[in-house]
Amino acid sequence: MNNLQRSVHDSIKRFLDVCVRNATKVAGTIISDFPVLKARLVGVEAGITAAGTVQTANNTGAVQDNNDAKYEMAKITVKYGLKGAVKARLAGENKLAEQLGYHVNYIKRAPKKLAVERAKAIRNTLNSNLTLFTGITAANITAIDDAITAFELIETEPVSLIETKKATGTEALPPL
Repeated sequence: MNNLQRSVHDSIKRFLDVCVRNATKVAGTIISDFPVLKARLVGVEAGITAAGTVQTANNTGAVQDNNDAKYEMAKITVKYGLKGAVKARLAGENKLAEQLGYHVNYIKRAPKKLAVERAKAIRNTLNSNLTLFTGITAANITAIDDAITAFELIETEPVSLIETKKATGTEALPPL
């Protein structure tokens, strides 16, 4: 909630507290349609409270899951990429070694789409040269594929949680 919404919500709550304490004095004597107005005000206050609850929902867990999946993808891809780079240098394939010898940050610090592209490029280079890399197996390539897939599946989750939070939070506030 922004400051204006918070102040309106607090005012409504204070007014309802006064009405509850003075219910017998207010009901019928001063304001003839008091029960109708009170019910409407209670409904508005409940809507504001519900919207505030949605706005304060914690979605950092999904963001952390996304970062963890990205790190795991980078770690496993670079692990086998570096093994492949060593084998390529031993075989005299320096150009190939340059395509594989990266640090984890090469993938981890890249934006999401670029990180996936870089991981797939290393994976494809490894896969197309499996005969040269004696220490790398098809199972290792599958492990890289699994890590990339896991990251791609979780990649958009934090964005959708934030979108849902905004759509059901502020936009859901009842008109005053």
